[in-house]
Amino acid sequence: MRFAVRTLALALLAAACAYPAWAFESSAGLTTARNIFLNVVDHKGGSLDEAQRSFEALAGREPANPLYLSYLGACMALRGDAAWMPWKKMQFTEQGLEMLDKALAMLNNPEPGRPMDFHDLLETKLVAAQTFIQTPDSIFHRAAMGKRLLSEIRGAAQYASTNPVFRARVESLNSHVKENG
Repeated sequence: MRFAVRTLALALLAAACAYPAWAFESSAGLTTARNIFLNVVDHKGGSLDEAQRSFEALAGREPANPLYLSYLGACMALRGDAAWMPWKKMQFTEQGLEMLDKALAMLNNPEPGRPMDFHDLLETKLVAAQTFIQTPDSIFHRAAMGKRLLSEIRGAAQYASTNPVFRARVESLNSHVKENG
């Protein structure tokens, strides 16, 4: 049940690198948590436990923030990939996918009075799309949803005005999908 952690790392690294260039504001906590997560998935050190705790803390302070929840879901999916026991692999991956589903639902039903930043929306969708596309479709059946999210990102009216690094990452994921079905 090994999915392409390296590809996930590259996608999230590109999103993270692009984020400060196009975000209206980024909290220090998000930047730190994202860097910890990216170091883990790119095998540059750090701990998945530390990344997960960081995103849990952020989500605890702002439970209505779908971006935090999406990264927390990606952490859980990676925990599933790293688990040894098959039932733990399933449990962690399913928990991660459920968190991603909840983050996506938050995009459609934002908390009253909380404006939804378009760039956070795009990054949330990219984290979910990349994770869904990289999980084994024969088990979790998420590839179609990941492809749909990717299409939504590419079809958004504001997509052309996003950071070129972000667009390049989206187009790279799109090419990967086309090559691998």
